[in-house]
Amino acid sequence: LGCCGSARESKPLLVGYFAILLIVLIFEIAVLGLAFAYANSSAMEEAMNNQFKDIITGGRRDKDSWQQEKDMNMVLYVQAEFRCCGGRGVQDYTESGLDIPPSCYDNRDNQRPYLFETGCSKAMKDYVLRNGLGIGLVNLFTLLAQIAAMICSCLLIQGIKKVHKDTSGA
Repeated sequence: LGCCGSARESKPLLVGYFAILLIVLIFEIAVLGLAFAYANSSAMEEAMNNQFKDIITGGRRDKDSWQQEKDMNMVLYVQAEFRCCGGRGVQDYTESGLDIPPSCYDNRDNQRPYLFETGCSKAMKDYVLRNGLGIGLVNLFTLLAQIAAMICSCLLIQGIKKVHKDTSGA
């Protein structure tokens, strides 16, 4: 939209581009604010624990089987990648009378004695806290690039106004 607006020297397209960037910027700032507010809170970890438990035990009954399978595949992937098991830990499976999946073991084989005991909620929270600086810097540079694009679109709008004013007054 911004490229088309600048190529055509179209004020409405540039204003639309600016408005979209502004809405996205406000949304990003709100999400970042919530992320920083809840990153260290027990409420976030509790919500993640409940979500994991819900998926592991079969979830809400209003979901179709395809969505339940997709959710469970996500849990299995997270367990394997973060080397964790369940939301709170292995007890999410044992308390529900479910078999512990291979993704909870260090080699994905039930015959091995080593089981990931850390809950995935804690493992994911630790990952975010460990990598928070990098995540924050990427978001900061993205915000700065958006602000720069907004400034450029304002300058182009002003330039278009000036050119049209000069050509109509001549």
